[in-house]
Amino acid sequence: MKKFALFGFFVLANTQAANYRGIEYSIEPLYGREKSQISGSNYLWSYYYGARISVRYDFIGGEFTYTRTDSGTLLGAALNESNGFEVEKLKIGILAPYAVTPELNLLGRIGGSAKRVTEYNITGFTLNRIVHPPTYAPYIGIGAEYNLLEFLAVTASATVTFNGIPDDLFNNDYEFSGGVRFFF
Repeated sequence: MKKFALFGFFVLANTQAANYRGIEYSIEPLYGREKSQISGSNYLWSYYYGARISVRYDFIGGEFTYTRTDSGTLLGAALNESNGFEVEKLKIGILAPYAVTPELNLLGRIGGSAKRVTEYNITGFTLNRIVHPPTYAPYIGIGAEYNLLEFLAVTASATVTFNGIPDDLFNNDYEFSGGVRFFF
């Protein structure tokens, strides 16, 4: 089994070496939907926006991602109380693109994530702002991109951030995004 895995790695590496394009820089505005843990067992499904910057060389690369979620929910019978959440995430990781065809790439990503949650509670005329301490966790993801032009591709990706390692493997954040990647 180890020999088969090693052979597969060398086949993939040689396939990618044949598709050599040099160093590639890219920026990708992101928009997506995520399920994010706010506190304890409270989760928030919301839309997020952000950007991803990546540098690629052959079949390996690095990426930096920033995303932000602003969400508010009205509560209370008289609508005089509301809750809001702001979630900011920074991710730094390794990116492994694999060229299926000259136009289609499959992506694997792995790295570390930092998340800061700010909670807003408005009751009457009083605003309470609670800034939770940052949390750090590993993430893993997959994606696909289709090159439309020499400098433009459409992308789709899914990422899981493992918040509860090693105690709770089901305490995760899930992100699903789409975007347009500009590269040069």
